[in-house]
Amino acid sequence: LVLADISAKKTNQASVMLSTSQQLGSSFGVGVCAVWLGFFISQSSKADITVLGAYHQTFLVLAIMTLTTAYIFSRLAVDAGAVASGRAALT
Repeated sequence: LVLADISAKKTNQASVMLSTSQQLGSSFGVGVCAVWLGFFISQSSKADITVLGAYHQTFLVLAIMTLTTAYIFSRLAVDAGAVASGRAALT
């Protein structure tokens, strides 16, 4: 779907950019996870929360973030990837 509008001549360059953005996205995800975990661990001294509880809270926040993005992508049109897959668009 991402490379659907790219000409065959520029597909290689676009593929490199896509891979780079995926790696950056993964790094960003690890960073966000670390920030949330650090936040919950810092709160564990103020509340009755263990480090294990901080991990549980972090996973809960990440699950909510994942479900939010899944909802956003679920709103795409049914034939949104038709061009990329080589299938005809639904009418």
